[in-house]
Amino acid sequence: MDRARTYAIGLGAAAVAVGIGLIVLAWLGAPRSYLILNATGLAVGALLGAGLLAWPQLPGRGLGAAALAGGAAVLLTAFFGVPLEGVRRWVRAGPLLMHVGVIALPFLLAAAARRNGPLSMLAAGLALLGAALQADAAIATAMAAGLLTVAALRPSPTAWLLSGLSVAAAAWAWTRPDPLPAVTLVEGILPLAFHHSAPAGLVASLGLALPVAALVALGLGDPTRRVMALTLAAGFAGVVVAALTGNYPTPLLGFGLSPILCYVLGWSLLAGSGRDPGRAQSSG
Repeated sequence: MDRARTYAIGLGAAAVAVGIGLIVLAWLGAPRSYLILNATGLAVGALLGAGLLAWPQLPGRGLGAAALAGGAAVLLTAFFGVPLEGVRRWVRAGPLLMHVGVIALPFLLAAAARRNGPLSMLAAGLALLGAALQADAAIATAMAAGLLTVAALRPSPTAWLLSGLSVAAAAWAWTRPDPLPAVTLVEGILPLAFHHSAPAGLVASLGLALPVAALVALGLGDPTRRVMALTLAAGFAGVVVAALTGNYPTPLLGFGLSPILCYVLGWSLLAGSGRDPGRAQSSG
């Protein structure tokens, strides 16, 4: 499948899921500004994703370097990010707070799926350390799910080592206290939707399942992108599981730009990967 068509499928899945989220947020009485910002986030993500797709270095060394920058950013945010209740997971972008780990996640998992060598290994290690220090169980869980998928689909000592470290980081993050309270219309969207009505809950459930299902479907149907697609699917599923079991943002449905950017950028990396990752050669 060509790059443009692959990206169009992902953008379509994102648009449907975000559209479902807008409907659910409207049912739940969200301010109009929330709806506008989520819709704007989808548009910005589409533009950034198109830019990434045009990046000629994307499949090789460039992806490893981008993942390393993302991993370093996650770690640095644990020390220098904007604090909320003593927790540092965000940086400020004008009036908005952006979740660094969520935005870095697709780069980290895509690089691991392509076996980009030392850069992607170091990137994953930095991100896991940062997620553990932040007690960010959502990102640690997503990393663990994605890295375990890489190890299962393309086993190697390095892959199993990274997946083992990711499981340890996730366990550490889940056992540490998280002082942040749940934020209405950002977290806990599915229970709120079912409390509103059964149809609202079913529609919200579809909005959570669709993004993961789209990645899985592509992975099963396109052998050249299978490992990366299933790795990204596992990672995004980890974010969904964290949102359902803890006080973490509900991706694409709740108010928040970072998960929308995460999903769309993941599809742009997937579309740009092109060749079979198992045969791609890169020193990144």
